[in-house]
Amino acid sequence: RHCSGPHAHVRNMSVDPDAQGLGFCGKLMRAVNVWADNLQLPLWLETSGARNVAIYERFGYKTMEQYTLKCKKDPEVHEDEFGMMRSPVKASE
Repeated sequence: RHCSGPHAHVRNMSVDPDAQGLGFCGKLMRAVNVWADNLQLPLWLETSGARNVAIYERFGYKTMEQYTLKCKKDPEVHEDEFGMMRSPVKASE
């Protein structure tokens, strides 16, 4: 719905807790951004929690939707889920 044409989906971004804060996420996200910008592709990802939203906002993502996940066989309700998109940046911008 938000990326109706060609786009790339950032599936998983996680860093071992012992390695957090060392810049691994940032290095990979910047590389993905450069790749997508070169191809002029928007990027899409799903994440949970305000902390993660703030991280992805630093890389140019904007929240497009917030939703709740509830599965029939899982009693836990995940109310803090977000769909985020980053539009491609042209080389001159």
